[in-house]
Amino acid sequence: MIETIYTLLEEKEMLESALPVPYKGREYLMQVEYLVDNLKELPDERIQLHVKRIMNADRNNNKRSLALSLQAAGRDIVRKSA
Repeated sequence: MIETIYTLLEEKEMLESALPVPYKGREYLMQVEYLVDNLKELPDERIQLHVKRIMNADRNNNKRSLALSLQAAGRDIVRKSA
């Protein structure tokens, strides 16, 4: 599943971009490729949730929803590492 997201974001040329991830009043700047690589560290049910959100945003061709979905995944990664 993560490979699918990686390919999708690579096609959209988003892997090299950075995304602000708000968490507990702070903002973390995360590279999208780093975010996708670290999704593997999350539990399977969280991975499936984030993949589903990202795929739905892409299917609807909604860049705002895609960015929000990536931010949600980023918050989970930050939460896990804290």
